[in-house]
Amino acid sequence: MRIGRGASKSGYLTTQNTYPVGILTGNAGTKDGFTFQVDFDNEPGNYTIQFNVTNIRPTRNGDGPGNITPTAEVIWSVEGNSVRRLVSVVNGTSITGIGQGIRVRVFDETDPGDTTAQQSYTVSVQVTRGSRPSIQQPPTYGQYYTDSQGNVLFSSIVVLAGGASIIQVPQNIGAVSVWITAYYPGQSFTDADLYVLQEDSALSAQASQIGLLNNTPNVGGSPITFGILFGIDG
Repeated sequence: MRIGRGASKSGYLTTQNTYPVGILTGNAGTKDGFTFQVDFDNEPGNYTIQFNVTNIRPTRNGDGPGNITPTAEVIWSVEGNSVRRLVSVVNGTSITGIGQGIRVRVFDETDPGDTTAQQSYTVSVQVTRGSRPSIQQPPTYGQYYTDSQGNVLFSSIVVLAGGASIIQVPQNIGAVSVWITAYYPGQSFTDADLYVLQEDSALSAQASQIGLLNNTPNVGGSPITFGILFGIDG
């Protein structure tokens, strides 16, 4: 597709590879989602992509919306060379880049083991000239983690008292920063109770891992839930 002023596309996604018959009629999507490719008529410049999530359909048992984790892969290209970005999609997510053309692939990353989240929804994509307003929330990327107890959580991980966990920094997605939060249920804690190996929120180009340490005692200590969210260039 070639554009002058702007372009848009929408598509249906599901949180499982198949969607229960009878819940959704027509326009049944897949976890693989859809692809949107645009070639710009003019010289390379700044373009902004914005996303919207709508039409979240009931879960398999009809008890209302569950969890959804739409993700977008954005590839900006100029004269045959490309730059890749990966962002988590929520209403209003936007990202700016420079290119002669872009390829956007929108897909679902919801944990397949989450049986409460078998549902369908719509993601819309808009592309236009210009830069993302600085007052908007920057693009971010979250992913699922499995802790030592086998629990699977989105953008967070539980570290037991006296334990540690190593988080791999996603490569080739444009991650430039990381935001880490800590939750100690029912109790307060001090800086001495936890340790983050990557102390600066800005990620160096060589950063590959982040260490999380629960420094509370093995006996009488408490699990700490760490939240991890990566900031994406754009």
